[in-house]
Amino acid sequence: MKKIIATSWHPGGANAIIPVIKRLQKEEGVEMTIIGHEVSKGTFSKAGIDYQVIKDHGIEDVSINSMTKLIKKIHPELILTGSSVQDKDTKDVIEQTLTLAATGREIKSLSVLDWYGNLWERYSNFYDENGNFRTEFYGKSPAREYTEKQGRFKFLPSKIAIMDELAERVMIDEGFDRSRLVITGNPFFDELVTLKEEFKDREKVRMDLGINQKSFMIFYASQPLEFTFGDKLGYDEKTVLRELLRAVQNIPRQEISVLVKVHPREDERNLENVVKEEEFRNLSIVIDKGYETRPALMASDLVVSASSTVLIESSYLGLPSISLQPGLKAEDYLEMTNKSGITIPVYIKGEIKGILERIMFDDNYRTELAIKRSGFKIDGKATERVTNLVYEMLDRSN
Repeated sequence: MKKIIATSWHPGGANAIIPVIKRLQKEEGVEMTIIGHEVSKGTFSKAGIDYQVIKDHGIEDVSINSMTKLIKKIHPELILTGSSVQDKDTKDVIEQTLTLAATGREIKSLSVLDWYGNLWERYSNFYDENGNFRTEFYGKSPAREYTEKQGRFKFLPSKIAIMDELAERVMIDEGFDRSRLVITGNPFFDELVTLKEEFKDREKVRMDLGINQKSFMIFYASQPLEFTFGDKLGYDEKTVLRELLRAVQNIPRQEISVLVKVHPREDERNLENVVKEEEFRNLSIVIDKGYETRPALMASDLVVSASSTVLIESSYLGLPSISLQPGLKAEDYLEMTNKSGITIPVYIKGEIKGILERIMFDDNYRTELAIKRSGFKIDGKATERVTNLVYEMLDRSN
């Protein structure tokens, strides 16, 4: 019986490996230990995945020493993880420390990538020897001046399952070894193929959310930007929301409803305070944290976020998707899809109103956007490819 430890910290990483976990659990010859950690616990629970936590194994933290103890206790042949990035409050990221502990014991590791942003940062250390978080290179892709001796690529796994050739080109340019990269697609997106073809609950979803059936529905996917980046980006989740609402307020020709989807790591009260501001009192706004994201997307007409993975999902689903980053002064974390026109970048304050009006009232512009998105496709087989890669790596661990 081959043993695998699977884990993630952030929801995006957990979502990327959940379909693979489910597939492996149905098959013989593999014994899974799933570790839920902090935010990912809710993601695993929602997906019906039984998980353990580090305290179940007599461990109090996710340091490298603790992850080495976990490995010694379970004796896995493979480590399967999502991918997450250190921040100013989190030095030990479970995917990173578990991967490094596995490397030290010559155990194979596989990271499944879920998004196009923060690529080299996901596998690098940004804390110096004194425990101080380095900010000077963080988010400056490819930042080759940040050396491996300083912590660049400290947490590289044996293999990284990536979304597509677009991600591969950028990652190679950032300094990744091509031999570590395997194009599989993101397993979390597999079900979008069926959803796009079979979804028929638009009216029900809108009724559930309290949104008028006839209104033009904008889905705003919020992110914990202020917590993660401080003032580095030039905007935060509240800035983006205000920019969107001010634009909506000045489009009088059609009723518009805005669904503010709160990120699992956000305090929704911060967004509620924006919505309650006097200037937005006449707008139709719904704030939600618990409703299923994908049905809500399918009931929408347009999706707006700064750089959320939701913009990738909505693009696959054929929805106009705006990357709203007003006053951006750092790296564009959705540069790959924004440059190609798959997502629509808006960097200048006040510019969003004109884009919204074109999407709502200009048939030729909507057709132009649809053509740009048409090459951005998935085949629904990423889970199968990642699962096959897992078995291939297990065979080689003999």
